[in-house]
Amino acid sequence: MSEEGQMICGESNANSLNSQQYITAEFTNICKEYTEGKFSQEEKDLEVYINEHKLDVMNLKVHLEVQLHRQFDMVQVLKLYIAKTKTINAMHENKKQMDEIFKECYFRWKQTNIPQDAAKVALDWARLHAPGWRDHEIHGYIFLVDQKQWHYRKILEETSL
Repeated sequence: MSEEGQMICGESNANSLNSQQYITAEFTNICKEYTEGKFSQEEKDLEVYINEHKLDVMNLKVHLEVQLHRQFDMVQVLKLYIAKTKTINAMHENKKQMDEIFKECYFRWKQTNIPQDAAKVALDWARLHAPGWRDHEIHGYIFLVDQKQWHYRKILEETSL
């Protein structure tokens, strides 16, 4: 994994990076993935997710406004809701994680010339990479919301009949 990839997945020398460097690397990586068209499935998943959770997002908006005595933008509340739920399409995200684990098995096999125990590699991967990987996924979804907020706002504001 590249140094940038390691930073994104949370396995870098976190102590040697300050928050600004980490956030800059994260944002740079997400922007690159977006411009390379790597978010097409995530865009579809996000649209389905918003339609399925529209009422929950609207309820959260009302709750926040009542409790905090201020107005909240619907897109801002959507991003908070995404950060709270931490998943958009569990099946798609799990498949992506499995792909990463298989890549790790392959890399280890290439490095050692010894077949790898997939279960052990999966446990190692989960311990080392899963939290950072999940954060990166959620940051990507929030980035998508920012890129197409006019579209997602329209979906949220449409009333289901």
